[in-house]
Amino acid sequence: MKGALRKFVITALIFVLFVQLSFQLYLNKRPSDVQSLHLLLNKSNTPRRNPISILNKVTREDVRLHPFPHIVIKNALQPSLYKALERGYPTYQEIIRTRFGKDMKISPNVRIDVPAAAVLNSKILSQEWHKFVKFHTSNTFFKEIIDVFEEAIGLYLGGFESLYGKIHEHIQTGVRGLGSTKYTDLLLDAQIGINTPVVGDPSRVRGIHIDNCQEVFAALLYFRDSSDQSEGGELELYECIQTECSEYSMSERDFLSKKLGWDVQYDETKFKKVDTIPYEPNQLVLFINGPHSFHAVTPRTKSSYPRRLVNILGEGSLATQMANKKRKQMKRMRNRNYQLSKICNIS
Repeated sequence: MKGALRKFVITALIFVLFVQLSFQLYLNKRPSDVQSLHLLLNKSNTPRRNPISILNKVTREDVRLHPFPHIVIKNALQPSLYKALERGYPTYQEIIRTRFGKDMKISPNVRIDVPAAAVLNSKILSQEWHKFVKFHTSNTFFKEIIDVFEEAIGLYLGGFESLYGKIHEHIQTGVRGLGSTKYTDLLLDAQIGINTPVVGDPSRVRGIHIDNCQEVFAALLYFRDSSDQSEGGELELYECIQTECSEYSMSERDFLSKKLGWDVQYDETKFKKVDTIPYEPNQLVLFINGPHSFHAVTPRTKSSYPRRLVNILGEGSLATQMANKKRKQMKRMRNRNYQLSKICNIS
């Protein structure tokens, strides 16, 4: 009896040692979920991401919370990828033709974007651009956003449970302008854009403003032409230094826009500039959009070159539909003394 028990104990010990050794060899061969989780939480390491991603070398340590969550990355893309995309960047005329379906005369310093839906159906753009846009409108890229900004989104916006009533693992993403959005929570877009050349005096696109309230995040990746000697076109980040910074009504904005020549959403005397992101090649800025994500673009001097950028964003599908519906309703009203941000206060 004792011999049988001793044999059983020895066999059990050998089995346990074998399991431990096999598990250790498995860990050394490929990362387990435990190791991946450790890598995710260890902010000194960069999680493995797709090399085509604008976030390919970004960690949570790069997130700046002031004045609102954002990252600023120089040389965001790998040099070979950036050069390939730059070589294939559509011309001013190609962007207008792709966006509007024909050649058109456009006013100076006007923003024109070619959305992902048009890029993916275009036969003009290179394969590198198709791959780049396809990836940055994928659920895989959305997960990279979560990997970097999950804590910031929780602090700033209350997290995805507050926004959509579900945790981020269950968020369904789609491409804005492609297919049905019936079961989609978040629409992604990767727009190839320009600001048209500036003619005459320095011109500004917009003063201090916040983006549409349905937008959750937005990224700008600059593709400045090496021959462009103009000044300006930089992105500025602001914080409100008053108890409250209310925006102008639409009627006030119309008046100021005609007077100054660009859109004015807020009284700039109530703000403090926190940072300036230069308009440079391969420069990335990505921010979480919210009620205090105040930013502006600096005036740009005369130039025959367009200001080139890619705008990558994610916006709520349901919020977009409801906000657009309410915007149309409010625009039909004779009294235009309302604030654009109130469109998003949908009950």
